[in-house]
Amino acid sequence: MPIFVAGQSKIPGSGRPAGRLSKRARFAVELMNDTNVNPLHVLLKTWKNKHLPLEIRLDCIKAALPFCFPKLSAITSQVRSEVNMISIDRIRDNPKLAEMAETLALELVAQPLMLEAPPTECIDV
Repeated sequence: MPIFVAGQSKIPGSGRPAGRLSKRARFAVELMNDTNVNPLHVLLKTWKNKHLPLEIRLDCIKAALPFCFPKLSAITSQVRSEVNMISIDRIRDNPKLAEMAETLALELVAQPLMLEAPPTECIDV
């Protein structure tokens, strides 16, 4: 049996192995499997119950959100662009170039701006 050493945070090899469920968590998983109950389905059914107060229903849907949609994370990107810029004077002097620039600008404005990923599917109860 290992002996306690002062200054050492824990005895090596002691405690529950990493990744193993605690007794309480194992009991909860077994209970879910035995009763055939899915907590996410319960949360979603509670959300759809119009007889419950809105505050309780909102708490249920907030708890269910992480299971339905991934959390968005910040993305850092470095973009190198080598674009030959045309001066505005050159565009004004050339009517055909001005028409092409106007058409391109109108097409860019008409396109929807996609800032976030489309939502993933959620279980419908």
